[in-house]
Amino acid sequence: MGTKNETALAGRELDTALELHHRSWTLDGDLYRCANCKRGQLASFSSEKVVHASDCKVKDVVSDHPWQDLARLITGIQTSQSNLA
Repeated sequence: MGTKNETALAGRELDTALELHHRSWTLDGDLYRCANCKRGQLASFSSEKVVHASDCKVKDVVSDHPWQDLARLITGIQTSQSNLA
């Protein structure tokens, strides 16, 4: 377990990662949508790459697997919460 400062830094990094993730992706019911082209992906297809619109301005910049990224971020939340105990 790290110091309070290390834990706070990890928490801020997690907050920043979540903010950046949600600038790129929006949750719309059961779809995760690209905030730019609005193409969506169901969680059950999370192992496949998101298919962006051909004119999507961020398709080569954002992650290809937003559901997997969200799962990693949630795991980070659980880990940081257990470090506070």
